[in-house]
Amino acid sequence: MAATKATHYVGLCGRAGAIFAVLTSALILFLEGFVTTSWSAAGAKHDGLWQTCNSGGHPTSQDWLIATQVFATLGLVGLLISFGLAVIYMTGNRASKNVTIVSLSVIAIFSGVFICVSVGVYGAYKDSDAKLSWSYYVTLVSAILCLIGGIVSIVQLRKSNVRL
Repeated sequence: MAATKATHYVGLCGRAGAIFAVLTSALILFLEGFVTTSWSAAGAKHDGLWQTCNSGGHPTSQDWLIATQVFATLGLVGLLISFGLAVIYMTGNRASKNVTIVSLSVIAIFSGVFICVSVGVYGAYKDSDAKLSWSYYVTLVSAILCLIGGIVSIVQLRKSNVRL
């Protein structure tokens, strides 16, 4: 059987452009949720991953919050790498497009899972009197977009006849 050569169609109007647009949106939304202090709110008190706004103090260092911070940070690192790989895939002529799209697919999926875990842990263990707020939901949307970007990159990988 003859080996089929991988052919990558890269453009802003196709799947590659969709990957870039989705991961860009995910990165912007995740950064917004990551740094703001509105993951949950109870009255005038707003809690974020890194700071509590009311008295200007930091959130308590409970194990569940540390786990949320670790998984969110892993998600951020993976999302930044995924975004960089998407840029390389779209513009790089010398980089192996096969290795780039496979790496992009795997890292984007793992990043989405890490962000989902951070959102899940925070939602499960937050104070019972606090309600989830907009930063939490923005982060959740970014996780979904990250997973969509990973899935679209897998479709791009399959349509390009990349053999693993």
